Amino acid sequence: MAGRCSCKKVKPADWHEKSVSFADRAFYSAKVMCLLHMPVGLPRKAEDLIDEIRLKEYKFIEPPTVLFRDGAFTGMIMAEIEKLRFFDPQVYTFGHEPLFCFVTEEPWNQQYSVVAEAKKKYEATGKKVKNAYFWYRTCPQCKDFDGYQTIILLEPEA
Repeated sequence: MAGRCSCKKVKPADWHEKSVSFADRAFYSAKVMCLLHMPVGLPRKAEDLIDEIRLKEYKFIEPPTVLFRDGAFTGMIMAEIEKLRFFDPQVYTFGHEPLFCFVTEEPWNQQYSVVAEAKKKYEATGKKVKNAYFWYRTCPQCKDFDGYQTIILLEPEA
């Protein structure tokens, strides 16, 4: 339902086990502390990231697509912005190789078995995974209405 939060609404069927290109998209990024792959303080870090984007006067895409790049002790939070005409080391762009998507409705702390399954399916195609990203489609406010919906994006090695 529009208005209860700023989560971007997408249809899971449009993403599940599909390859999508993020080549034309740019993301402003910042490190986030993790404890064994679980991000610590992610909602607050997302707010800080949006504030930093505004402070730099970058234009972010509304509603923002916010991704989390997995890591055992350090991860990365990334918010989509308009592409820049200059270099900023905090802006990440994906290569031209499509990302493999996998949708899960498992609670956030139980998604790593789904990641393992998604990686196994992807690597069966002969490609290796460079990074796994999580697009948490539902925030703490809307998860009670929509459940836990996360799109796992697998970035291939070059």
